[in-house]
Amino acid sequence: MPAYELQALTPDAVEKAEHDLERVVQMDPDYAAAWCRLGLAKYRMSAASGRNRTPAEVREVTGLYRKALSLDPDLAEAHSNLGFIAMNDWDWAGAERELRLASRHGPNAAAEDTYGLLLAYRGRFAEADRRVTEAVALDPLSAVTIVYLGSVRYWEGRFPEAIAIFQQVLERFPNQLNPQLMLNLSRIQSGQAELALADIRKMPAKVPPIRLQEVMALARLGRREEALRLLHQLETDYGQDQSVTRQWFALAWASLGDRVQTVKWLEKSADLREFQVLNLAVNPAFAEMRNDPPFRALIRRIGL
Repeated sequence: MPAYELQALTPDAVEKAEHDLERVVQMDPDYAAAWCRLGLAKYRMSAASGRNRTPAEVREVTGLYRKALSLDPDLAEAHSNLGFIAMNDWDWAGAERELRLASRHGPNAAAEDTYGLLLAYRGRFAEADRRVTEAVALDPLSAVTIVYLGSVRYWEGRFPEAIAIFQQVLERFPNQLNPQLMLNLSRIQSGQAELALADIRKMPAKVPPIRLQEVMALARLGRREEALRLLHQLETDYGQDQSVTRQWFALAWASLGDRVQTVKWLEKSADLREFQVLNLAVNPAFAEMRNDPPFRALIRRIGL
C-alpha cells in the first residue's frame, strides 16, 4: 500500500495515496487494512494542505474505519484512528476505549503516539514522553509519529529538542507543512523570532497559517504596529473562512498580549471542534493566561 505518500504528507502525495487505495479496495473489497488506510489518506489531506476538516469529511473517514473493523475487528490501526477522532470530539472515555482495543494484542505505534498526545494535552508529560518515544521505536520511519514527539517537546518547553526533531523530519520531507509550522513556533517561543521570520517569508504566502505566524514573529521582534496591520488584514481576508484554523488567530493575538481577543478566537476554535484547540492547556503561547477565569472555563468545557 502507498505508505510513502502518506508519510510525505503533501497534498499531491496524499491525493495519489487516496487514488491508489481506492483502486485497491475496488480490486479487493475484503482488504480491511486498505479501507483503513483510505480513511487515513482522506483524514490527512487537511493536515497536508493546512486547512480544517469538515464534519462531512470526518463522518466519511469514520465510516471507512468502521468498514475496516467490520472486516477485521482486531485491526489496531483502525481502533487507534477512531480513538484520535473521539479525542478530537472531546470524547475522552471513548478515545481511551479505542486505544485500549488497539493495544490489546500488544504495543502498537499508532495507539502509542495517539495515547501520548492525549496524555500531553492533560499535562502528563512524563507518561506522554514514554508513549511517544515507544511509538517512534516501534515505527522509526513514521514522519507523523516523529512530529508528534517534537510537538510534545514543544508543549513541554523543550524548544532546542523540538527544533532538532522538526529539522530532522524536514530533511526527509522538505515540503511537509506541519513540521515547518512547528519549527517556526518553536523558534518564535525560544527567542529565535528573526530566524523564524526569515524562513516564514520564504514560504508560500497564500497559506494562511504561515501569514499568521508572521504576525507572531513580528510581535516577538517588537514590531507591534506592523504585526497588528497584518493581523487585521488577515482577519478581513480569512476571518469568516472556517477552513482556516481559528487557533492560528488566537496564537497571533496571544503574541500581541491581547487576552480578550485570544479567548474569543479560542472559543471559535472550540465551536468548530478543531483538533488544535486540544493543546490550549499546555501550549506555551498561552502560558500567561492559564489562570484567567475565561481561559479556565474553556479548559473545563473541553474536558481537560
